[in-house]
Amino acid sequence: MEKPFLIYVNGIRVKVNTSDIIYVAVLENYVELKLINNRSKRIKCSLKKFMNDLPAGKFLRIHRNFIVATAHIESVGKDVKMNTGVELPLSEEYRETFFSHFILY
Repeated sequence: MEKPFLIYVNGIRVKVNTSDIIYVAVLENYVELKLINNRSKRIKCSLKKFMNDLPAGKFLRIHRNFIVATAHIESVGKDVKMNTGVELPLSEEYRETFFSHFILY
C-alpha cells in the first residue's frame, strides 16, 4: 500500500498519493502538482525542495521548471509526452541524467 504524501495547501494538510502525480511545474513562487483526473494542487515551495521530498526513483527532473512521474511517461523525443497528452520540454541540462535513469524503468 502506498503511503500518502502530505502537502500544505492554504495552511491545510492534504494527502496526495504519489501515483496520482503526473508532473510538477514551477508557477512563480509556487509549484503546481498536476494530478490524474484533471486535478491540481498549488503549494508554496521551491521545485528543488519538492523534488528532495518525493520518493526516490519515481520522479525525474526534465527541465528547470518540470519534474515528471516516470509511471505517467508515454514517450520521449525532443519533449517528454505524458499519458495525458501533455508535452513538456526536455532541456539539454537534464537530458543525459534523464536518459541514464529513465532506461532503468
